[in-house]
Amino acid sequence: MTKIEERKDDELLKTYGFRGFPSMAILDASGEAITKSVKRDLPSMKTAVNAAGVYVKLKAKVDSGEQYDKKAWFLAQMGLGMLSPDEAKGCAAELGLKGKEAKEVDGAILALEVTGLMRQRGSNPSEKIYKWFKAGRRLNEGAAERSSFDSALNEAAIKNDDTEAFKYSVVGAKKAMVETAARSKANLPRYERDLERFKDNARILPQVENAIKRAKQNIEKSAKNLADVEAFEKKIAAKGAGN
Repeated sequence: MTKIEERKDDELLKTYGFRGFPSMAILDASGEAITKSVKRDLPSMKTAVNAAGVYVKLKAKVDSGEQYDKKAWFLAQMGLGMLSPDEAKGCAAELGLKGKEAKEVDGAILALEVTGLMRQRGSNPSEKIYKWFKAGRRLNEGAAERSSFDSALNEAAIKNDDTEAFKYSVVGAKKAMVETAARSKANLPRYERDLERFKDNARILPQVENAIKRAKQNIEKSAKNLADVEAFEKKIAAKGAGN
């Protein structure tokens, strides 16, 4: 749909297995990719950069069979997105983490689980995330997954008439709804121009039509969700006034 003129470094993209822009990786001194699993929010990037330094120092010891700090190695791998949720849970259990450290690690594992849940086609993540919330699980502060978490939790909170879950998620959920609608509204004029531009292109025209359909659905769904949120807020206020 969009072409980037004067694109450079196609060979560099191929070298590291990237398919396009934007792409991000952390490299070691020899130019080898330590990880390409770097999320593009600032907290995640800071975590990855800090973890990379520890990872490089410890990897030489791990590879050579020397003694190394297993907790530091685990946390570095977590920071670089190298472990699956199950692998991370297993390592955390072996290390016997306690207190604040255990809570922060569980928050990072929860972020992995939320990401995986959101990638499942046809899944409804709201009830799963609601169960995690009711079990006392929370994302770490600044987690990139918070928007998805709040949106799904807010839906479940309204369905289950849960004031606690609603109050926890409402700010993030409302923000996500407004931003989704705004993006879709901003994209519609371009999509509609593309209808004329690609009217004789049998391959691209259906893509444009689908993009317009999805944008309109997003706008309608966001409006409905906001109305549901406002109705639940009024319900909570009425309960408070009654007490």
